[in-house]
Amino acid sequence: MSKKFLDSIISDFETSKYNRDLCPEGLKVAKRCKDVLNEIDNISTNPNTPSPSPNVPRDDFMNYVENSKELQRLGDCLWKLSAFTNYVFTNSVNTYEEREKFEKLIEELEIKTTEFQNIIIDWKLKRSRWSSAIKKKIKALGKFSSTLKQKSLDAMVKDSLNLKIPIECIKVSYNFNGLQTFDTSSAAEVNPIFRGSRNHIKLCWYEGTRRIAEKKVGNFSVNDEKYKEMIGEIKFMKDLSSCNNILTIFGYCQRPSGFSIISRWEDYNLQTYLAESKDLDWIEKLSIARGIANALNYCHKKDILHYDIRTENILLNQHFEPRLFNFRIDKKSTAPLDVRYNSPERIRGERYTKASEIYSFAMVLWEIQHHELPYNKLTSEEISEKILKGEYPPQKPVHGTPVEFQNIIERAWAHDPEERSNMEKLYNRLDILDSRNLLNQNVELISYNKEEESIDDNSTEGLESPKIIGKIPDIARGIKYHQNKQYKMAWKIFEEYESKSNDIDGKYWVGYYYLKGWHEGTKGTPNSRASVSFLKLAAESGHADAQYYYALAIINYGTAAKEHRDKDRTKIALDYLKSSAKQDHPDALKMLGGIINKGQYPRYGLSKDVMIGKAMIEKSRNLRIRSFYGF
Repeated sequence: MSKKFLDSIISDFETSKYNRDLCPEGLKVAKRCKDVLNEIDNISTNPNTPSPSPNVPRDDFMNYVENSKELQRLGDCLWKLSAFTNYVFTNSVNTYEEREKFEKLIEELEIKTTEFQNIIIDWKLKRSRWSSAIKKKIKALGKFSSTLKQKSLDAMVKDSLNLKIPIECIKVSYNFNGLQTFDTSSAAEVNPIFRGSRNHIKLCWYEGTRRIAEKKVGNFSVNDEKYKEMIGEIKFMKDLSSCNNILTIFGYCQRPSGFSIISRWEDYNLQTYLAESKDLDWIEKLSIARGIANALNYCHKKDILHYDIRTENILLNQHFEPRLFNFRIDKKSTAPLDVRYNSPERIRGERYTKASEIYSFAMVLWEIQHHELPYNKLTSEEISEKILKGEYPPQKPVHGTPVEFQNIIERAWAHDPEERSNMEKLYNRLDILDSRNLLNQNVELISYNKEEESIDDNSTEGLESPKIIGKIPDIARGIKYHQNKQYKMAWKIFEEYESKSNDIDGKYWVGYYYLKGWHEGTKGTPNSRASVSFLKLAAESGHADAQYYYALAIINYGTAAKEHRDKDRTKIALDYLKSSAKQDHPDALKMLGGIINKGQYPRYGLSKDVMIGKAMIEKSRNLRIRSFYGF
């Protein structure tokens, strides 16, 4: 399976018509990975190749390798990279995020290959027992690791003590004939790209591969109190870096003109974007709201307050992922606050609490809903008076607003702080709403409910025209009945076929019909408990459809085969879903892509990754198109 993905990756690199500048580096890593995999194969297939160790039989060694977690992780990495390269190299799309993602995936492949290589070392192999070829390949991989790691800004500043970034790695970005470049040879004709209220944030590139923001903070010595404040701010923000919805701070750099803080470059400011883009649909709005709630929930669980929640302090990337920034670390700051986001108790001068922040969050949600500032036409004094009286911004009807979204706002801006929901509850409600909305408009097969842990499957898409392969006439006739929606006739054939044979297709169809309720006809009652024993047997044998529907049966109905009832069912379901997707099952790819796009199961290794998720969904769509036209 790993080699299949690796061959696909190499083919994409070698034949791509688009983004050719990305190919050489990736091709180099992929070919070295293939060399190591091939050399491992030679140990088991070539009788002239020495055993990896005098005391280890060749078959035992290969069994260990094939069942190792390192090989599984390498396979997962190759699978993700395969989906991504298929997406990027078949389109002329080439965003900054895609280039950055490509660099990360290639680095991950290099790391996973090295980890796989290390399982051989763990067996204390004697170097003399290896063929000279594999020695050379492994040595080359070891040397190659430094090349990519030099380009990884994340790796460079991972250690919180390593905060200083060499200025020679940072190139200024310029506008030149409408294009962004960091070539300073034409500096007289171009203008640097600045942002910020004082034009103090400059777009730069790190090693030519990653866009970063360089925010000038001042010119002072390392003995100055301001230097200590800068280091304190960086360390504070780095402690929050594990939350995807908080702006990533990498460190600082020092130029002759002074110190600057280096962070991830984001494309938009939420306040400006809402004012200028009136056509933002509810898929994006809910995703933004959920992301902001995630950031605040993360902070509140750590007993950290932001002290200045407003849309101006939220950035967006091209995928509408919000990043919270501008934390008021110095609570004595005299910087003015925007009163329109203040809670009644803050205006009265009372203690600022998590509930105060939740009130501000409600105003942010209102602004996302209406695309305008709360109390837009009032003075600060008039706004304060209305807030103290409990008079909220007008709730003008906005087309397409989910009722639940309005309910969330009302729970968050209650006049009495004690009546406001806490951030965790608000986040969970937005998470559920976001996922359900995505189900209705984008990914039909995905619906995640934190209260019920369910993924609903209300679609038979992808099974109305299955391929009829070379089986005995009975099952082929049953599939034809199924295609014509003559479910009772199909069921009789499937049931009889399964009882007379040990064929996995028979087990799949019986399990699938029980799951849908079609064993009783078109409007039958689903019997998930009966279905799982059949689906599980077919899934174990690698049947992609069975793997997909067994995963749904576990998560949607909470029903697993007897052997799995005392185990972590969610993990089992996701493992089968991944196995099905790796066989290019369109529904599994689409569903898994949606899960990864939303980051719904991070503790099972499915952290949020918008680009990989979209790449899988796009691959699913392309597979359906190819199938429809008979390619």
